[in-house]
Amino acid sequence: MKLGFKQKILFFSGVLLTLSLLVFAIVSYSAMKETLVKELEYKQLAETKTLSLDIESWLNSKLTITKALSHNLAKLTLITKENSISSLSLAKNAIKASYMYAGLDDGTMIYASGKAKKEGYDPRVRPWYKDAIRKNGPVLTDIYISSSSKEPTISGAIPIFINNQAKGVTAFDLSIRTIMDKVYSTKFEGGYAFVIDKNGKFIMHPSQEFMGKTIYSIDKSLQDLEKKILATKSGVYEYNYKGENKFLTFIKINNGWTIMVPFFKTSKTSFLISPLYDTSGNSFCLLGS
Repeated sequence: MKLGFKQKILFFSGVLLTLSLLVFAIVSYSAMKETLVKELEYKQLAETKTLSLDIESWLNSKLTITKALSHNLAKLTLITKENSISSLSLAKNAIKASYMYAGLDDGTMIYASGKAKKEGYDPRVRPWYKDAIRKNGPVLTDIYISSSSKEPTISGAIPIFINNQAKGVTAFDLSIRTIMDKVYSTKFEGGYAFVIDKNGKFIMHPSQEFMGKTIYSIDKSLQDLEKKILATKSGVYEYNYKGENKFLTFIKINNGWTIMVPFFKTSKTSFLISPLYDTSGNSFCLLGS
C-alpha cells in the first residue's frame, strides 16, 4: 500500500512527535532523578550535621566542667588533697566520669575518690599531662579500652593556670558507651551512622567486624576520601563499590573524629536508598553496600 504525500507527512510528523516525547521523557526523568539525589544529599548532610553537633556538644560539656574545675583549683592558695577532693568529686559526678583527678607540677596526684597515689607514679610523665601542658589548653585522647571497666573510654585534660603559669592538670576518664549508643540508635532515612578517628580508623560502627580497620584501605574507590576529608570539614563523597554507585555524607568535628552516613544510588530506573541491609534484608552492609 503506497502512502500519499499528505499521509507521508502525517506519518513522519507522528514519528518525530513520538521521538520528541521520548527524548523529553528521558531528559525529564534524568533531571528529576538528579534533583532527588541532590535533595537527598542535602537532607542527609543536614542530619549528619545534627548528629555531629550532638556528639561535639556532649564532648564539649565534659571539657567545660573540667575547665571550671581547673579555675576553682587555681583559686586555692595551695592545692592539697584535703581542699580539692570536694571539687573533684562534684565534677566527676557532673560529667559521670569513671575517674576524676589532678596532677600537679611537683608530682602530687589527687583523685576524686581520695585513693592514694601508686608508689612511683608521676603524673608529669603521663601522656594526658604532657599533652595538656604542651597544647596549653584542653585535650582529648584517642579511644582506648579501660583496664578497670573494660569499656571504650576517652580521657580529657585541662591545665591549671596560676598567674598565667601551668601548675598542674585536671583530667577525667570517661566511658563513651553513651555516645556510641546514640550513634547506633540514630535512625536515618534508610541509613546508619558510623565514626572514624583522625587516622581514618573505625571507632564506632554498627558492625563489629569493621572496628579498628581503616576506611581508606577497604576499597580503592575510597582512597580519595582521605584527601577530601583533609581538604574540607564536611561534604558528600561519591564512589563505586562492588558495581554500585554510592555516596556518603561526612562532617569532621574539632577533636578529629569524622561522622559519616553512607547511601547508594542504583543505575536502574528506580532510585533506591537502602544502605543498612543487604539484598536479603538480613545483615549490615559495608558502607551502604
